[in-house]
Amino acid sequence: MSKAAVSALVFGIYLVLLGVTLLIVPHLLLTLFAYPTTNEVWIRVLGLVVGILGYYYIVAARSELTSFFEASLRGRPAVIVCFSALVVLGLAKPVLILFGAIDLLGPSGRGWLCALGRKVRDVRLACSRGIAGSDAPFIADTGKDSAMTSESDLRAPVNLAHRS
Repeated sequence: MSKAAVSALVFGIYLVLLGVTLLIVPHLLLTLFAYPTTNEVWIRVLGLVVGILGYYYIVAARSELTSFFEASLRGRPAVIVCFSALVVLGLAKPVLILFGAIDLLGPSGRGWLCALGRKVRDVRLACSRGIAGSDAPFIADTGKDSAMTSESDLRAPVNLAHRS
């Protein structure tokens, strides 16, 4: 399992546990973070949604879905921005920012970046070897007569040119 996948797995487990807590014993979590308890059903509905989202992270991790990792990386900043705005507007207590920070800076950040770096290298390698598919519009021009084979070549800039 890649570092990105392990990070997604850890985050998915965290979300499942958070979701189950909100679904079954929401008062425990609300009291812990100084929020008033409620008998409204919405906190339990949120628990279900968070738990299912956690399940998606776990499945993505086990399947090494780098496109999911990439989408998650791009979406994460919105959480901290929205949570911070809710606090600034006086609609939420400052402790809500903690959840945004966990989402943004938690164990997954480094793993997501590793996955994206590997994806770029894999695309360069596939293009240079002409294995991106016969209908792929680009091939790599490395300035060499042979395809890239070393790890250092994968880090080098690649000039892309249209096939003739």
